[in-house]
Amino acid sequence: MKIGVVGLGYVGMVTALSFSSLGHDVVGVDVDQARVQALRNGKSPVYEPGAEDYLARTRAVFTSHYSELNGCELVFIAVGTPPLSDGSQNLAFLRSAVDSLRQSGYRGAVVPRSTVLPGTTKRVVAPYFEHVGYNPEFLAEGSAFRDFFNPDKIVLGYEDEHTLSLLREAYEKIQAPRLE
Repeated sequence: MKIGVVGLGYVGMVTALSFSSLGHDVVGVDVDQARVQALRNGKSPVYEPGAEDYLARTRAVFTSHYSELNGCELVFIAVGTPPLSDGSQNLAFLRSAVDSLRQSGYRGAVVPRSTVLPGTTKRVVAPYFEHVGYNPEFLAEGSAFRDFFNPDKIVLGYEDEHTLSLLREAYEKIQAPRLE
């Protein structure tokens, strides 16, 4: 399966490298050129034990061009949603990722992996894409790769059966209870 990951910070990098190690073809996109170049050079832009070992053996492609996601069946959006001064979530990065995907002509399934409140995917992503899901992450810094491969559970939210099928395929090699 060809999977895209938008946002190559902590969650996105771990997600991209982990799916790649499961045998998926992965394209990782980030607007930060320095981050993309570091990943291409086998250097992790964030500290996570084991990251450089995964980078040394990955087949993932890292780029700043959203158009390279057009061949992907499934794209995870793993961008930051930092709090605003009033305590609400800043969805600017999520909205920007959605806009960039739309402008690139992407037509596959879109699944936020960012920490967003219930209803956000339906409001921010679903109006623009036919296939939409949600896949919250449960990664702890310092054990993110172990957490990815040995989760307590995998939550697969979906708007349609096609998206659910893709999410199941993406995670088929991970043995954990599934909440669908």
